[in-house]
Amino acid sequence: ISKWYLLVAAAQQGWWWLAAVILISSLIAVVYIWRIVEAAYFKPLSNAAQDAVEAPLGLLLPTWALVALNVYFGVDATWTASIASRIAVALLGTPG
Repeated sequence: ISKWYLLVAAAQQGWWWLAAVILISSLIAVVYIWRIVEAAYFKPLSNAAQDAVEAPLGLLLPTWALVALNVYFGVDATWTASIASRIAVALLGTPG
């Protein structure tokens, strides 16, 4: 959704070069995400993947901390929205 709004804004401003950059970057993202989806869901497991072990605790703790923060800010975005609002006022000069 955010890329769509960026694309619409670039088109409204007449910045077709920026709209092209946004479209190209989106297509590149589709290509590399598809490679991950293909490897995860459509290829059979190799012997090495079947013998995989759990990640060490030093990698799991920061990962779960980021998961918790992601869920928290997904539910309560008032802090980040207030920061974005102040930045928008500073850049544009008018409250939203």
